Amino acid sequence: MASLSRSYAFSLAGLLGLAGLVGLWLGLRAQPPGEMEIITVIAAGYVVETGGSLTDCHAEPSALPEVRLVIVCQPGHGALRLYPVDDWGVLVDIADPLDGEAPRI
Repeated sequence: MASLSRSYAFSLAGLLGLAGLVGLWLGLRAQPPGEMEIITVIAAGYVVETGGSLTDCHAEPSALPEVRLVIVCQPGHGALRLYPVDDWGVLVDIADPLDGEAPRI
């Protein structure tokens, strides 16, 4: 009888260990990307879109609650491009639907 309860204990320990690993894996996947990763991805998109350089871009924090960073790209004295992104690095449309003007970032 003791070996039967020991096998249950090992099975339960294995199941709990597996559940813990799955929970850890899911928790780590839910971490938003770092700022450097976001900047690099957006700047690479800028390079593909305009033919500019990665060094044309830098990031600034935003005062808007739904915007984590604003990636600012400007080649020399060329046209300024702003890319507001959320916590996950997804571009955010910040135009105010009431007056059609973009709020100050």
